Amino acid sequence: MDRMAPLKSIIRRCIRCTAFLILASSLYFIPVSSADAQVSCIPPASGNNVCSLIPASTVAQFNGLEETIRKEYLNELTKSMADASVLANINSSMMGPGTVNRFQVGAGLGVAGVKKDDINIQYGDISIPKFPNVGASINPGVMVGVNLGWLLGQGPSHQPTDDEKDSGRSFLHRINIYAHGFQGNISNGDIKSLSDSTSKDLSMSGNINSFGMTVRFQIAKERYTKLDFFGFTGLSLGIGFHRKWEEINMNYHPSGTDAVKVAFGPATGRWDADVNFAYQSKVQSVPVDIRTGVRLFYILTLFAGAGISNNTGYTKLNLGVSGPLYLALDPNASGLPPQVIQQMNGNAGGTLSLRTSGSADVRTQMNYFVGGFELNILMFKVLAEAMATDDKIYSANLGIKFAL
Repeated sequence: MDRMAPLKSIIRRCIRCTAFLILASSLYFIPVSSADAQVSCIPPASGNNVCSLIPASTVAQFNGLEETIRKEYLNELTKSMADASVLANINSSMMGPGTVNRFQVGAGLGVAGVKKDDINIQYGDISIPKFPNVGASINPGVMVGVNLGWLLGQGPSHQPTDDEKDSGRSFLHRINIYAHGFQGNISNGDIKSLSDSTSKDLSMSGNINSFGMTVRFQIAKERYTKLDFFGFTGLSLGIGFHRKWEEINMNYHPSGTDAVKVAFGPATGRWDADVNFAYQSKVQSVPVDIRTGVRLFYILTLFAGAGISNNTGYTKLNLGVSGPLYLALDPNASGLPPQVIQQMNGNAGGTLSLRTSGSADVRTQMNYFVGGFELNILMFKVLAEAMATDDKIYSANLGIKFAL
């Protein structure tokens, strides 16, 4: 089973999402000259002006359309991105069942995603159906876990239980401390390997900075049978603090015949635009959860739990689209190469630009379920951990730990 398949699907949908934005934004425009304008058509320095082919009725509606797209779509899209970022932030500690014998160190990769209902945009007599509403977040990291009893020189946590004569276990052995963090950049090559939708026309870059700590207390201690044929990992209560910054920049240029098709009343053609898509997220989470599990034949540990997280933060999306506009008074012009269209309109030129943005605060509270397994291979643990909310936001974390 390809564990990266859900992430690939989410990234593909995010790229398609941007393409929809380009198409929607290219259908109508308003020619203005202010430097602060969100939409503008700039005539060429000399020669025929392609902006003059735009009907006045289209011009009159675009300001309202841009505002509708921003409020009804981009702001909702940022909420989806915020939800994914929160769950990726919570699911970043690689704690598994929440027990540590001496100490653990490891590394892993967490991803989160959400797919909500498509959004239909309606403004006046303009209708743009089915904008995809998806969110995705990625969170690599390294971790360390330590048992407080072992750290203070009282030996490992897995000692004979209190009802046995030679028990050396203390109250401090019930406390485990986890910490995690990551700081690094994401290059275009890193993202390209995750999705077949990327191409030479698409480039991505970004950076992630995250850290956090969790303290877990064993309400009920673990119990294991002789020879470790079966075990109960106990009941563990944890409280943590996680913080994450995330910035992703995407640049896309559909060149030549791949330029976006446009229609402005009787004028049709293509928009050879560069797309700049910038995403920024800042999230702080304080999760509290309870976990339990069983261990089978020492090799396999299954665990599950539930929790609640209080969150603060925000997400922002900025979209800029700009490039040469090619129009002709011919209903078939959009199917022709840009150079042919320009010959049909007397070599008329001009540049169409759009700037818009969306923002949202993260939800203040999120309930979640957690489950997964650990494979114990000598001194190593392979961990697969999943989280889900009651409104279908999902996260997965896959990693490996060295444990003593």
